[in-house]
Amino acid sequence: MGGDYDYGDIGKVEAVALVMVPVTDIDVAIEFYVETLGMRLEKRSGLMALVSAIGNGRLLLIEPEAGSALITGGHTGIVFTTSSVYDLHRRRVDQGVVFTRKPMVTRLGLEVEFEDQDGNRMTVIEYSI
Repeated sequence: MGGDYDYGDIGKVEAVALVMVPVTDIDVAIEFYVETLGMRLEKRSGLMALVSAIGNGRLLLIEPEAGSALITGGHTGIVFTTSSVYDLHRRRVDQGVVFTRKPMVTRLGLEVEFEDQDGNRMTVIEYSI
């Protein structure tokens, strides 16, 4: 399949554009991701909102339609970065963010895990490698 043609870079995946995060209430989600985490609201359309981190990375917050395979809760696989896990942890605890794992040293650096208003868990890392 595909023959002997050398495609070079044509047709390759170029970047991760965004990650979808299912939420139960788009307004509450926007408040959490923008006001609490400090992300920027790029666009809102109905039951969807596009938010972005300071440096790079975008999340599409979405209220799934009935019967959708998207479900809330569990680890999203999203890993944010920060220059100081301890400062982030202290600030977000003061804001009422629920942490499911306190700061700990891992193979990649210092990590912490938190969850949003729907139980979607995410990791934040301060790289040491």
